[in-house]
Amino acid sequence: LSFHVAVPSSSVFVEVLKELISQNKESSYHIHYEEEGPKNIIEKVSNGDVDFGILRCFDFSEVYYENQLLYRNLKSSLLSTSKLKLLISSHSPHAKKQTLSIGELKNDVHIIHGTSMPGHTMSFVQSLLEKEGVDRSIMVSERETMYSLLSSMDDAFMWSTHLPKSVLDCYDLCLKECN
Repeated sequence: LSFHVAVPSSSVFVEVLKELISQNKESSYHIHYEEEGPKNIIEKVSNGDVDFGILRCFDFSEVYYENQLLYRNLKSSLLSTSKLKLLISSHSPHAKKQTLSIGELKNDVHIIHGTSMPGHTMSFVQSLLEKEGVDRSIMVSERETMYSLLSSMDDAFMWSTHLPKSVLDCYDLCLKECN
C-alpha cells in the first residue's frame, strides 16, 4: 500500500487514516498525508504532486470548485454530503438545548476556519456574516487554536460537520442542530 494524498484539515480524515493504519498493521505501507486548502488540493492533483485529493466545500462554493476540476480535466466523485451543525463549548448556555436558531447566536462570536473560505477576502466573509446577523467573528487557520478558543469561550460557535467523539471530549465541545 503506497499513496500520496492531499485532504482538507479535518479530524475526520485523521480518524480514517488511523483506521487504515490499524487495519494494515501486518502489511507494508508508505503514506504521505498532507492537509491543504481546496485550491492547493486541486493544484497538487492537477500537477501530479499527489496521487489523489479529497475536497470539502460549502454549498455556495461547490460550482466554483466543480468548474476548477473541469478546467483541469480532473475527474471527481461525490463521497458524501453532510449537514452543518454548530460546534460550541459544553459550558455554553446553548449546550443544554437540542436545537438552536441563528437568532439565538446573534450576540455570540463566530469562529471561522480560515481554510474553509479559501479565495475569499475577509470583507466577503463579513458580508456573509452580516446577512446572518453576526457582527463578531474570528478567522483562524490552525485547528488547535480554533478548538482551544471554542473550548474557552462560552459565547462562541462555529459551523462544523461530524467530529470524532475523542475530539469533542478532548476540547470539551459539543455539536448542536441548527434551524
